Amino acid sequence: MPLRVAPMIAVLALGALLLTGCAGSTQTKAVACKSLLASTDTVTVGLNSSLTSLTTNPKTSMATLTKASSTFHAGVVKISNTEVRAVADKADSTVKTLATAINAALTNPDSADTAKLTAASNAVSTAFGKVRDLCN
Repeated sequence: MPLRVAPMIAVLALGALLLTGCAGSTQTKAVACKSLLASTDTVTVGLNSSLTSLTTNPKTSMATLTKASSTFHAGVVKISNTEVRAVADKADSTVKTLATAINAALTNPDSADTAKLTAASNAVSTAFGKVRDLCN
């Protein structure tokens, strides 16, 4: 009889471990938002710094923007909550689009597409407004 109980206990213990692992990977909205807001603060500082030095030091400005975008993206990929991740992915996409538009304008200032820059900037504002609405 004890030999039959041992395999049953092992199966139950394995099941409990597997369930614990699954529960550990579930991210609450509050935890996801806290993480996203920390990343948002970082990208906001980077964007502000980048835009401030855009006309005086374009190369440094672009490097700052690229770093801020990469740092934000690294924070976004850590979010597993689907509701928060959808909003985070959209914000991430808008930052990348803005960086691309700014880089294009810096590369060829004579043919800079100001409408594209304005649209990209507005998209960032809208996306981060949605982050704020969701997480505050």
